[in-house]
Amino acid sequence: TQDESGPELLYRFTVAARTRVRAMVVSRTGSDLDVHLLRASPTEAACVQRNDRVIVADLDPGTWYFSVDTFASSAGPLRGEYLFALVSE
Repeated sequence: TQDESGPELLYRFTVAARTRVRAMVVSRTGSDLDVHLLRASPTEAACVQRNDRVIVADLDPGTWYFSVDTFASSAGPLRGEYLFALVSE
């Protein structure tokens, strides 16, 4: 239900065994970027989790995608520089 029509970047991650991950996005002041977890394909229907900054998930074997997407306010997309980190635990 969020307007995330601004630009997005996709990151593909493949795991061979069940793996716990923590995905984090940090953006500069004035930007608003969110992180999404998608299973098997980079489509809206494949989204299984979304958060403003951090996702912690147990991934089953296979290919997963993380999307860093720009939130759009009534003034337009709030894009900007960001740091994306993916850590397996």
